[in-house]
Amino acid sequence: DSTVIRKNYPVKAVFKASFAASGATKMLFETETFAGNAKVFLNGTELLPSSFQSVTVYDFKNLETDVSGLLKEENELEIIFENATDTNGIIGEIYFY
Repeated sequence: DSTVIRKNYPVKAVFKASFAASGATKMLFETETFAGNAKVFLNGTELLPSSFQSVTVYDFKNLETDVSGLLKEENELEIIFENATDTNGIIGEIYFY
């Protein structure tokens, strides 16, 4: 008897993380951090792709945005892939500094 696993793509994939942000004002990641079409929310506010600017902090592929008006003592970061397949997800680090 063999088991068959069926993939029913696309699916909605949601990743959430809670964190404290002591003194941070910027969010930073690399252009390859999100594999697929991701929507990024910080404390319920969507961070539009147009809000991220190309900078070089530790790599020439860094993207950064000012989140000082959104950060609280305790925060929630939510990444949503509305139509995810098995090749979509978070594949890099996200920094707040």
